[in-house]
Amino acid sequence: MQQPKEETLRRRLAEHTPRTVWLERERSMAVLLPLAEGPEGWQVLFEVRAAGISQPGEVCFPGGRIEPGETPEEAALRECREELCLGPKQVELLGAGDRIATPGGVLVHSFAGVLRGYEGGFSQSEVAQVFTVPLAWLKSHPPLVQDVPVATVPGADFPFDKIPGGAAYPWRGGTYRVLFYEYEGRVIWGITAKVLHRMLPLL
Repeated sequence: MQQPKEETLRRRLAEHTPRTVWLERERSMAVLLPLAEGPEGWQVLFEVRAAGISQPGEVCFPGGRIEPGETPEEAALRECREELCLGPKQVELLGAGDRIATPGGVLVHSFAGVLRGYEGGFSQSEVAQVFTVPLAWLKSHPPLVQDVPVATVPGADFPFDKIPGGAAYPWRGGTYRVLFYEYEGRVIWGITAKVLHRMLPLL
């Protein structure tokens, strides 16, 4: 088999766009932090997930899986329009925040946007209710922080005979930081709180 020339290798690497590989079964999702103007300034809108979908009752931002052929920006806008029953011109993308990886293998692309003429509607099949929190309050109230241990635990069929130390191999552990915001009895936590926390300095 003919070996590729050095120039070919150099070109291939130059054309490659580096990406973060978190887990082999990584799933990509996009969420949008919606801002709406209120009597006392900007408000951040949150959803409470409906009973018939995964993680019912939890607080979240509009968002979901990135469909084939769709950019993260397009997915965030589509999900926001679908979940809040908005027209094409009722949500404007402001820009992108960070990409956040979870221990469960989900890579979350975050964005912020402005709602125009929103009157409180939502898709009842996905959303139980919506509520807003003043942006000024969120910026002035740091979250509760809890570090959760993350460990690598091989299954019984793992080929221990192929690695030094076998079953006694000293796998490295780590921590996953979980954040909690609490506003008027509502708890904003998990990936939603992490997106919010990373986005707040940009707002």
